[in-house]
Amino acid sequence: MKQVHILIPAYNPDEKLLHIVEEVLAANFSVIVVDDGSEVGLEIFDELKRFPSCCVLHHAINLGKGRAIKTGLNYCYVNFPKSVGVVTADADGQHLSTDIKKVADALLESPSKFIIGSRVFSKKNIPVR
Repeated sequence: MKQVHILIPAYNPDEKLLHIVEEVLAANFSVIVVDDGSEVGLEIFDELKRFPSCCVLHHAINLGKGRAIKTGLNYCYVNFPKSVGVVTADADGQHLSTDIKKVADALLESPSKFIIGSRVFSKKNIPVR
C-alpha cells in the first residue's frame, strides 16, 4: 500500500495541533510531529503520543522550523524508506486537515511529482497569520 506521512513542526503549540492531528489520523495518514524545543510542561505532546499512528520527536532547544522539518524528513527516510512522500503542515491551524488531505491525495496520485499547495484569498478573508 502506498503511504504518505504528514509532518508537523511545532513550537509551543496550543490545542489546534491536537485537533489537526486527530483529523489527519482519521483520514488514515500517519503523523510525525517535531517538538522544536518547546517550553517544558506542554502536555499536548504527551497527548499526541497516545495515538498509535503519531510519532513525536523532540529537539532539546529551539532550532527553527527548517531544522525541525529536516529532523522529521530524516525520521521518515530512515523508518519508511518505501513511502511515497511527506506533506508538511503548520501546527497553528493555518492549514486545514481537508487541505492537507488534498495535497496528500495528489501526491498519492502522482508520486513522482513535487506537490505545492497554494491558497488564494480575496481582500475580505485574509487570515491574520
